[in-house]
Amino acid sequence: MINILMVRYLLAHILNIDILISDIIVIYVKYIRLISVLESLEGAVRMLEESPSVSYEDNIALAILTNGLESSLSRFRHQDVIERLKSYNVNLAFIGITPGSSAYIADLFDEYKDEYPVTYEPFENALNMVSYFAPKPKAIRGQPFQLQLSESFKIDLQLFVKVSEEKFIPKFNQVTDNNEHVSKIRQYEQVVNEVNIDEGGNSEAKTVTVGKGDIIKGYHYGTSIIPFSKADKELAAVEKEGKQLQLVMFTKEENILPHYLMSSCRWLIPNKKSESAARATKALVEALKKQGKVAIVRYAYNAVSNPRLAVLFPKVTKNGCPVFEHFLLPFNEDFRGFDFPPLEKVPDASDYQNDTVETYIDHFMLTDEIKNEEGEKEKTERMKINEIRNPQPQQVCMSLRKKILGLPPELSEDEHKALLNTVSTPKDLVNSSEKIMKVLAKSFDLKIVERPKEAGILNKPLSTFKLDFEDMKPPASYDDMDLDMFNDC
Repeated sequence: MINILMVRYLLAHILNIDILISDIIVIYVKYIRLISVLESLEGAVRMLEESPSVSYEDNIALAILTNGLESSLSRFRHQDVIERLKSYNVNLAFIGITPGSSAYIADLFDEYKDEYPVTYEPFENALNMVSYFAPKPKAIRGQPFQLQLSESFKIDLQLFVKVSEEKFIPKFNQVTDNNEHVSKIRQYEQVVNEVNIDEGGNSEAKTVTVGKGDIIKGYHYGTSIIPFSKADKELAAVEKEGKQLQLVMFTKEENILPHYLMSSCRWLIPNKKSESAARATKALVEALKKQGKVAIVRYAYNAVSNPRLAVLFPKVTKNGCPVFEHFLLPFNEDFRGFDFPPLEKVPDASDYQNDTVETYIDHFMLTDEIKNEEGEKEKTERMKINEIRNPQPQQVCMSLRKKILGLPPELSEDEHKALLNTVSTPKDLVNSSEKIMKVLAKSFDLKIVERPKEAGILNKPLSTFKLDFEDMKPPASYDDMDLDMFNDC
């Protein structure tokens, strides 16, 4: 018997991707429960027959995981599978066994190898092939910094990043249709003689190849191009002060508005090897928290970084460790001059409307209170952020794996739904919220206000300018014109 349950949990532990396990073992999600080689092959055949885009021109690989302990063999059903697979260009790969594992496996291989290419892979080799899709381990490493409060007073800290956007970049190479690697060469050419077609030029423009060392940058300044060589860049370079975390000033926490935070949160904690640093950090954090203030610092991540302004928020963790939350601050050029438009009148909602909205919010809370087996209430949290995966890289991995195994890269409707289920409202909440949503719709008479599209100048529609000029009539002659109107121009 095939221990699919063991394989499933093993691959789940290694790949840490529950949704995509069925693609790795090639059996579709609804066939994951199958326990025999024969039933697995029959399920794979049904999947191929249900896929409209699969043809004989496609190279299809079917991988079967088995430990070779199955004892039953239905010749009729195996012959039926063999005949149905003849419609496709199939390669069979048996993982976890060898031809001499058992008499049953030997007979099975003899039947299939006469019709299709058959390979045998130990489980360790196959596992190495799919381990590319496993998340890479990340070493936790703190970046050392010194918070300089004065020239003679510095606190040893370490910078950590708890949340950072994962950049999923698959490694692609340029190849031909025959899977042959190609190289890319960048070549620069200079036009020697330009041909003006309007003047009747018939000859083609001549070009001369220019080496990369003879190329310099040129910046557009109006209609001119200003050359800027490496020597000019070195002369214009400003000497960087290097890695730093220097205090600029303290300010009230209310002065740092939420939209001033330009980066994800980083954490500065005292160096665990220095008791004096921990003592000084704790004193500074407690003093800032007591006064409701934050620290503005000049910050450069490394020796080649340009200095930025950053803010340090004092915090104390659950276990009593004093830390600073680190965020970058914007410069003048980063601000956008936008003010929210004022509303003429904002009417107050009625008590019934407020109660309806509160009920709606309570209904869709992620944290629920339920009674356990002992009758005590306990809180359960749904859709934990640290358990939700990004559907975009998941989709790329699923398509790549199907392509590797010789299957069409298109995802089925069920696979698309499985990807989006993790970032969708739970179905039981949607089904039970029909009543509250109807009450909410009846409570507010909401209408979509379509904004008319009209050309204008200086945020004013042209219709207003038309009204201003309706009373103006052109003069009968130039002698009747009021020339004083041009004095202010």
